[in-house]
Amino acid sequence: MAALEKALARLRTNDPSLTRLDLARINIGPEGAAHLADALRVNTSLERLDLWGNNIGPEGAAHLADALRVNTSLERLDLWGNNIGPEGAAHLADALRANNSLKVLDLGANNIGDEGAGLLADALRLNTSLEELIIWSNNVSSAREQEIKDLLKPEAREQRAAAAAAEKRRQETEAAPPSTPSTSTTSDGPIATVIVHSWLASPLSSLVPPSFLCFFTSWILVRCCC
Repeated sequence: MAALEKALARLRTNDPSLTRLDLARINIGPEGAAHLADALRVNTSLERLDLWGNNIGPEGAAHLADALRVNTSLERLDLWGNNIGPEGAAHLADALRANNSLKVLDLGANNIGDEGAGLLADALRLNTSLEELIIWSNNVSSAREQEIKDLLKPEAREQRAAAAAAEKRRQETEAAPPSTPSTSTTSDGPIATVIVHSWLASPLSSLVPPSFLCFFTSWILVRCCC
């Protein structure tokens, strides 16, 4: 499997000229998918990966899904005819909840059925980047297909993006440290304290009854602090 080994070497070194990789029909299987996933975790240049007809199965889909959770460059992933089934679709659906770079995902002819399509639809309600999800030849009902089409309409994606941005702002606001009350010496409280202390230290304070001193002190504090 020389083609896979060569591709892995370029992915691991983050070759900036490698933006598209075609590994269709070389039968990499689940093990090859695992090696690819390891490389994708560190790669930041690949934008399109074609794995059509590689028999990766649900296990291989799980490996690739793990990579999609952290990869930020891949924009198109072609997994047509890999027999991933509903289980593989579930793994990829989980990845779509975290991934914000993938724009096109081709899952045609993978026998995902309505079960797998439903899981993907649920994930799309949280995803803001995917623009096209191909699910031809999967025994998916027309109702489920329409649901996915509606979720991928531009206005629906824009609404999700706006909601995600608002939620991020809310979380940032809650995480911000509380503001500390000012203790500046120009505030009313410290000024009132200075006035009272100055009066009590004055020789004039001995010429007035103690009751007046109490009244005067209270009056100054109220006037300056309110």
